[in-house]
Amino acid sequence: LSLNVFHRFLSVMASLQNGLVDLCISNKIPHKQQLSPECDDGPQEESRDLGLGAESRQDCSCKNFKHRDPELSVYGSDRPCIDGRMPDPRIGKVELHSDETSCCVSGRWQDYKNRMAEGSVEEYRNWVDGRCGSLGNSDEERHLDESNSSEGILMIGDESYGDREEDFIRREFAHHETGVARINNGSFGCCPASVLKSQARWAELFLQQPDKFYFGPLQEGLRASRRAIASLIHAADEEELCLVDNVTTAVAIVLQRLACDFWDGRFQKGDAVLTLSWAYGAVKKALKAYPLRAGAELIEVELQFPITSKDQIISSLQESLEYAKRESKRIRFALIDHITSMPSAVLPIRELVGICRRAGVDEIFVDGAHAIGNVEVNVQEIDADYYTSNLHKWLFAPPSVAFIHCKPRLMPSLHHPIVSHNYETGLSNECDWVGTRDYSAQLAAADAIKFFNKFKGGLNAVRERNHSQVVLVGQMLASSWGTHCGVPPEMCSAMMMVGLPPELGINSHEDAFRLRTCIREDFGVEVHIYFVSDPSSVTSDSKKITAYVRISHQIYNKMDDYIRLRDAVNSLVADAVSQLK
Repeated sequence: LSLNVFHRFLSVMASLQNGLVDLCISNKIPHKQQLSPECDDGPQEESRDLGLGAESRQDCSCKNFKHRDPELSVYGSDRPCIDGRMPDPRIGKVELHSDETSCCVSGRWQDYKNRMAEGSVEEYRNWVDGRCGSLGNSDEERHLDESNSSEGILMIGDESYGDREEDFIRREFAHHETGVARINNGSFGCCPASVLKSQARWAELFLQQPDKFYFGPLQEGLRASRRAIASLIHAADEEELCLVDNVTTAVAIVLQRLACDFWDGRFQKGDAVLTLSWAYGAVKKALKAYPLRAGAELIEVELQFPITSKDQIISSLQESLEYAKRESKRIRFALIDHITSMPSAVLPIRELVGICRRAGVDEIFVDGAHAIGNVEVNVQEIDADYYTSNLHKWLFAPPSVAFIHCKPRLMPSLHHPIVSHNYETGLSNECDWVGTRDYSAQLAAADAIKFFNKFKGGLNAVRERNHSQVVLVGQMLASSWGTHCGVPPEMCSAMMMVGLPPELGINSHEDAFRLRTCIREDFGVEVHIYFVSDPSSVTSDSKKITAYVRISHQIYNKMDDYIRLRDAVNSLVADAVSQLK
């Protein structure tokens, strides 16, 4: 009886809500976001008129969009949305494009004319709801959302996971700030609630009895984490890897020894270190701080963006190695990315390591900061001297924890940059104790890896799904903005570069940062933006693309997150166009 009453209550509330929305539309009353629970719950304008008139919101803070036309609605953009429909804010109806036989993303085109009466209030309301974040109101967005749902990926049989995958993921990531579309997982990662609980238990165990913790649970827990990681990356022995705070620490461990090789005379001044032009900024600074200060010369492999195939990467590396040979430069050390950060691309790491080996490079370091949990990592097949990756980016570990894998012959010469009581007792021991600090993130790494067992297919299924979804939404965004993706799908991980419309006028790194701030503060979307100082790519109308968004996909993301980004950019483009008229 109680359940029937509850369902009747929900039905009545839904009817009241629909009536209110219809009333708002028919009378052009500003429609508050709170009226529709299906709409995006992010920080939105205080009110909006659904594209039928003026909208109210704060001025955008990014360049060229400080003075918005008050009569130009978010939904008054002259760019079509993904389904090809063009909004007409003056008459409040949807115009169907003549090409109704194909859709560049879903591969199908739904027959709108058979489903709804063109120009009706109901049709326009459904379209607007889809634009402001509601999923499933149009067949195209429902199709995209269905492909974005990971239902069926969870293992069956453990009731603690919940009846539905969506409920389980919502619980695990309920600590995420509401109202923000987080499509920048690549920067800081994420950690499920169950793994955070494991971390909290470790931290509490230390606080209860620190002495007992140090001589027992700490050592055993760190070994368990190393063992789990070694199995995941196909290391021959857990003793070949150490746990550190992050990839930055791993880089410092190796580069400080490399600097000593120059200072102690084992390497000669003028010997070279090689890296990529896309290397992470902090890594470039570490090269400057250690080997370059000690007398090394830097050879930087120039990579062009956008790219169309891995052959471009291979060719650029070979050209740099040939240059070093012509100039009689002995390359002592090469630092190569597995997945570059900005712009993001999965590099053919096995081929690149092999090329360096054949060219006589003494040691090869692979920066896989974004790799583990994102792509397959097999350190034996890659065969680098050093390989490092962050566990907190894509492996659901708490921040921050990373590993460094080293060839056994090199371990004795390496030391942690923080000298503590375990100095000269082996790198693994040095990393295990760098003084009194919180080790709970490293100790919870094993539980983070176990988290993937809650899904059918485990880590492989999650990884493949993230890749396929980021390609899908990347193509959707490029289609809506009239641009293209900067990297081919086969060179994408769970991150993808999508060109921004040239009308945004991004002409510097400062412009890119202002746009990123604008999209966060005014539209509630967190996304990374990359500025191309020497653009070589153009749109169909020959305009240069000077900036790209780097979108990420993780299991907590929904299609709504990317629709919000799409509409935010389209809104800003509409503002820019209106100012030129």
